[in-house]
Amino acid sequence: MADQLRRDLENRLGAEDGAGAGETAGMRFAVADHRAMRRALIGVESEELQRLYETHEISDTTRRRIQRSLDLEDLGLAD
Repeated sequence: MADQLRRDLENRLGAEDGAGAGETAGMRFAVADHRAMRRALIGVESEELQRLYETHEISDTTRRRIQRSLDLEDLGLAD
């Protein structure tokens, strides 16, 4: 999902895998900003997930499953 999101953004900016021939500095910054914002959001989601677990609103199985998904998405955001 993260890869698709990155490809969509890069396509909108006219880049190809972050290194298109017509790429501008602004495009690189937009992609980097998007990645940084998504990483920050993943952090917030992880904190809320932990809070839900600690208040017994979700099970450990649910917490681990969702956290794994967040972790994989974060890894997919690598530069």
